Parts: sequence; structure tokens; C-alpha cells
Amino acid sequence: MNFWQLWRKNRLRNKGQKYLVKGFYHKAFRIFQKVLLLDDAPENIFNLAITLMSLGNYPEAENYLQKVYKKFPENELNILSLAECNLMQKKWEKAKKLYDKLQAVNPNKKFYLHYQEIAYDPAVREKYVTLRLLINQADKAIQKKNKKSALTFLEQCEEYLLSEPNLLHSIGVLYYQLKNYKKARSFLAEAVKLDNSNSAYKKILRKVIFKLDSEK
Repeated sequence: MNFWQLWRKNRLRNKGQKYLVKGFYHKAFRIFQKVLLLDDAPENIFNLAITLMSLGNYPEAENYLQKVYKKFPENELNILSLAECNLMQKKWEKAKKLYDKLQAVNPNKKFYLHYQEIAYDPAVREKYVTLRLLINQADKAIQKKNKKSALTFLEQCEEYLLSEPNLLHSIGVLYYQLKNYKKARSFLAEAVKLDNSNSAYKKILRKVIFKLDSEK
């Protein structure tokens, strides 16, 4: 790879990551596809897989994550993502094996234990999958500027709530995007309460509180 190709790859990858963080998943997907054509390194494969997960395309995401897994079977972030893919496709046994592997490597890591418990509990894992799918649908509705549909999906989310900070944060962010700051604060505050070490949760909560203070 020459200097020009390297510069273009890094520029595109940074752009794709920014789109991913902002929730512009379709744009991120197109960017990461271009990056992968320039360099099929595991990092670039992983970025594309994460984007596919964000788009709700779990089967294709799993295919890419499996490629990374074959090369780096001990990479914890990839294993965690692969386990999530299996969980969302209701491949319970595969998901359990992956969470077991993570827990065996890091027995004191509560985060891994938490997801392991979800995978092993039939009722909780069904609620988790349903809730995640509803969040994905709400996000798609927001991207299409269909506020009414997004609110319907979010209201359904409240029927399946779990003490899961990641999902609570996702719901809070969607309410924030819909400018329903009171609802956003409620979910984000609970996410921070459950995971006080997460700086990203705290950052968006501060933004919501600022918006609410501005409305007074």
C-alpha cells in the first residue's frame, strides 16, 4: 500500500467511526465497505461487522466476526460482539459458549458475568432480544424522520425493560434525539446509576440536563 492509499484508508476509517458514533449507520457502512476494499485487516472487518450489528443485520455481522475470530480467537471485544450476534439470532447454545469463554478468562469481570446470566435465563434473554429489536426499529424510524412510529416503538420498549445499562442508555439517547428530554433523563440517569464508571453515559446525561435547564 502506497502513501496515498494509506492516507485515504485512515481518512475513511476515521470518517466511518464518526458516523458510527453519531448513529449514521448506513453512511458508516458505506464508508467501511470502501475501507475494506483498501485493506482487509481484522480491525476493518470488525468495524464493518459492528456497523452491520447497528443496522440489525446480525447474520452478516456474524460472518465477518467469525473471520476475525478465526485469526484472533482470544480477542475479547470480538468474542463479546460475536456472542451478542448469536444472542440476537437466538442461537442460545453458541452464545452461552462464548460468554462462558469470556467469563473463564476474566472470572472477576462483572460485565461478562452479567451477559452470561442473560444468556442462561430463558425469560430474560427473550426480553433482551425483544427490547433490542424494538430499539433498532425505533432508531430506524428516527432516521426516516418518522417521529410517531419511533415513539410507538419506544413505548413498547417500556413493556420489556431490564436493568441493563446499555439498553437503557440506547433508549435514553433515542428520546434525546426526539427532544423528549424528560424521558431521556429518566432512562439515562438509570443507566448511569447501574454503570457509574461509563463516561459516555454521563456525557449524554449532562447534555440532557443542560437542555432541561435551558427550557426553564
